[in-house]
Amino acid sequence: MRKYLISEKGSFYKANLHCHTTVSDGCLTPEEVKAAYKEKGYEFQLNLMSLSGYYGRRPQAVSEALLKKGWYDYVGSDLHHLRRYAPMLESLKLKREQLDALSVLLDNNHTI
Repeated sequence: MRKYLISEKGSFYKANLHCHTTVSDGCLTPEEVKAAYKEKGYEFQLNLMSLSGYYGRRPQAVSEALLKKGWYDYVGSDLHHLRRYAPMLESLKLKREQLDALSVLLDNNHTI
């Protein structure tokens, strides 16, 4: 008899926390990877703090580019202690097009 850590029944989110593309040592382009995951029912969440530069310049640039391309379905963050993030939130300046895109993602958040 098999034992499971979580119930076999229920609604679950799909996740892939790490993936390689032709940007590194993978064989598919980022666009091909996104299409493959979308085809399998995956959805993409923007970590809001990545737009602030909290994780560094490269993650900020990537998140801005993907937001501009419309790759995200939802927006969220992993705020653990507000005092750590408050300085970034206070200095976070978004362009009008980013605010418009975030507005759409926030509306999508209501569907979860």
